[in-house]
Parts: sequence; structure tokens; C-alpha cells
Amino acid sequence: MRETTDSMSLIDSLTESMAPVTRRKPRREMLILGGILFLQLAGTLALIGTNTAAVFTHNLSMAAAKAVFFAGLTLGFAALAFRSFDPTTPRQRNIAYGVGGLMVLFAIAFLDRNFGGGAVNILAPSSGLRCLVSSVSFSLPMFIALTFFMRGAAPTQPNATAAFIGVAAGSWGAFIYGLQCPFMNIGFVALWYGGAIALTTLAAAVILPRFARW
Repeated sequence: MRETTDSMSLIDSLTESMAPVTRRKPRREMLILGGILFLQLAGTLALIGTNTAAVFTHNLSMAAAKAVFFAGLTLGFAALAFRSFDPTTPRQRNIAYGVGGLMVLFAIAFLDRNFGGGAVNILAPSSGLRCLVSSVSFSLPMFIALTFFMRGAAPTQPNATAAFIGVAAGSWGAFIYGLQCPFMNIGFVALWYGGAIALTTLAAAVILPRFARW
């Protein structure tokens, strides 16, 4: 009798571990994420609206280009992350390279490419460090939300999913901070904003695969 009970317990535990992942609702997840980001954006603009107005008034075309650059990276890699949550989705590496490459070319074409002011003036280390730390901090709401959604999914390529989440969240943080940052030089953007995106992507690569369901 004891052996029968133990066998049933073993079968029950195995059956429970093989239970399918709860059915996802991608549209609902996207709406939730959109709501979180909208609240973050609205709150940020309420606090630094005058700074944003000054940045865009000073150089509308480049400020808009910088915002479009980071918004494009955010939307592109967030879409890749959501697609990767579906276990039937094929590899998206080439699409990711295409999206990233296209946005980098856009930045090269439209941001300030003047390097005549000297490295210190262009890179502005004190402002750059503030940019890096702030951009990483602003990335956290999106990073946490996408991680939560990933936990309810079944990504079969967790490393790629982690990279997509890291780039999307880092780009969003850069977008938010960039609304009040007057630096438009591509060297500054590549070093400090790029560094923030690299840090969030590295954190995602280290942390997120262990949260994948399989």
C-alpha cells in the first residue's frame, strides 16, 4: 500500500512538472507594457518638461533624430522580445542585426558628426556618467515588465530573448533621459547612451536565462 502511495505521488509530481505554460495573452501584455511606459513618460515630462522644451527648441532636428533613434530601437527590439516568447518563432538574429544596423545608419546620418571640439568637450565625462546612470535607471520599468512576461512564456532561445529585452529596455531608458539631454554628438551618444544599452543587455544576459521556463 505504501509503495502504491509513493508511486502515485511520484506520478503526480511528474505530471505537475510537465504541465503546459499558462496560455498567454500577448495583446494584453503589450497594453500593460504600453500603460507602464506611458505613465513613466508622462511623469518624467511633468518633472523635466522645461528642460525638454529647451533641448528641442535649441536644435529641433537633431533632438528629434535622437529621440527617433532610441524609439526605433525600443520598438524594434521589444517586438523581437515579444515574438521570441512564442516557442514556435524561428531564430530572429538576422532581423535583430537588420533593425540595429538600420537605426545605427539613421543615427550616423542625422546626428552631429563634428569631432573638431576635442574629446573632452565632445564626450563630456561628467555629463556622460550622469547620462549612463540615469539611462540605466530609467530602463528598469521596461526591464522588469518584460522579464515578468517572459516568465509566463516559453522562450526556446533564452539567450536571444534576454538580449532583445536588454536592448529594448536600455534603449527606452536612453530615450527617456535623452529628452532632457542637450548632447547630440554621435561620439557622446555612442559612448554613454551606447554604454547604458550595453550594461542593460549584459545584465539581461546574466540574469534572465535562468528565469526561462525551459
